Amino acid sequence: MMAGVTPHCRRQRIAEGVGYGDDMPIEHPTDDDIAAALGELVDDSINERHWVLLVADRERNYQVLFTKYDDSLVGKLHINPRLARTHRPSMHQLAMLRSMGWNSGVVDADPWIQAFPAASRDDCPHIVAAVRGTLAAVGREAGISLEYSWEGPALPDGVSIAFASEAHRTAYGIVVSAVGHMDDIDVIPDQRESVVYIRYGTVVVSAAVQPVEPESTIIDLSSLLVQDVDVTDDLMRWLLLMNHDARFGAFSLNRDGDVVWSHSLVGDTITEHAFTITLSVFLTQADGLDDQIVERFGGYTARDRPSGDAG
Repeated sequence: MMAGVTPHCRRQRIAEGVGYGDDMPIEHPTDDDIAAALGELVDDSINERHWVLLVADRERNYQVLFTKYDDSLVGKLHINPRLARTHRPSMHQLAMLRSMGWNSGVVDADPWIQAFPAASRDDCPHIVAAVRGTLAAVGREAGISLEYSWEGPALPDGVSIAFASEAHRTAYGIVVSAVGHMDDIDVIPDQRESVVYIRYGTVVVSAAVQPVEPESTIIDLSSLLVQDVDVTDDLMRWLLLMNHDARFGAFSLNRDGDVVWSHSLVGDTITEHAFTITLSVFLTQADGLDDQIVERFGGYTARDRPSGDAG
């Protein structure tokens, strides 16, 4: 374990080849900026899997995602259901959304949906006005930023990944951008899979972005903490008790009997800020837990395993 050291964010340093281009996202876009982006979707000059995203409150994750469907642009208004009550829309505001034509989902985590007729670019200014009114209705009309998928997050050098969807690529971009802003870690992106490996202290952690539905992803954090440990009743009991008490992460044994520490996140609504905090906590905990297990039950950490052994 690296005593007294916690991975932290340094905003001045951005890893080469990571993150958005110089023009993305567009902060405080004009109505013409937004209408032009929506017009690209209407003209289908890109492809049907692309999207336009308006983020009204990045910290609290208020956003409207547009995709094309036939002669309509489908808007999905995402409101984070885990927000503190003071940051959620009031009942009056939700009623205003319904009066504006938005349809709520089955559960709180579902986005609000509305289909806007869009036969040509001429329809886009009306859509922009409607969305501005929507964000004003929930008190999020200030500080809007604009993103679109055809100038989305760049991949690290040498990486070529076949993404299942734009949601898959976006979640991967958040992970790559977040680790590119962190100190005290070494980062190795997989060349073909949406996985990033992070070395910190005595541990190696994988952050794997997994598509689970057309527009949904899961981010799996995992670290093989200890290898070549005797799987005794005492070890099993200790792991179960730790799982019972843990509010974050969970222990398991892989098929080789090695001790694994893991945690999963929903990638659909995660922000870079939230992922950075989660990963920092995960790294710090993993870097202490492996030493505890080796001291109590034996085995080797990722750092201490004899160099001639496999794995």
